[in-house]
Amino acid sequence: MLRETAWKLATEHGWSETSDAEYIALTKLHGEALIAGNDALRKRASTIVPTETVESFLARLRAQ
Repeated sequence: MLRETAWKLATEHGWSETSDAEYIALTKLHGEALIAGNDALRKRASTIVPTETVESFLARLRAQ
């Protein structure tokens, strides 16, 4: 299921490899937000799943 979803995402978005698509697919399949320090990955994922920076995520945790 993960590989199929990653391959589909990469194909739909014209990506030449599936490495980013695998992270995004896993996030999508789990119904979660993608938390990443990599700006390019977050930008790529932003139209597919909710995204958040690591710093923002940690700040929310500390505020609880």
